[in-house]
Order: sequence, then structure tokens, then C-alpha cells
Amino acid sequence: MSLFPNPIEDIATVKIEPLETADRTEPVYLRFIDSQGRLIYQENIFNPSETFIDEMSIFRNFRGGIYYLQLISGNSHKTLKFIKY
Repeated sequence: MSLFPNPIEDIATVKIEPLETADRTEPVYLRFIDSQGRLIYQENIFNPSETFIDEMSIFRNFRGGIYYLQLISGNSHKTLKFIKY
């Protein structure tokens, strides 16, 4: 999983590799958490069979600061730290 550019101004690209889970039908949650641990945004996506790349503009609504991108599916959990200008 990657997010670029980092730091982010308004728009960033999220790149997600297929998750190594036994069940491809299990939901995958894409979450954005602020530095206080509050959920800012959540989107449910399907576990991609190929690399998933999406340009997201939701960062326009975020205040400047430190955030975390979480990808959660069953027992699989990945977190990435990023900065919003």
C-alpha cells in the first residue's frame, strides 16, 4: 500500500496491492484516522485481484496535520502515516 505525494496538498494517489487473505469476498475497509485516533473517512472496497490505483480528492476536506491510512480486512491490517498541508 502506498500514498503519494506525501505530504499531501489536496489530491493524492492511493495504490493498493491485492491482500493476502484466504477469502476474496471478505470486505476491505479503507480508513483515514487523524492524530487523535478519530475516524475521519471510511470507504469499503473489494479486495482487488490486481493492483488498485485511485486518485482521491477527499483530502481537500482535511485540516493540516498528521493522519493515518489504514487498510483492514479480517486479520490483515496495514497502516501508513501521511501529512496533509
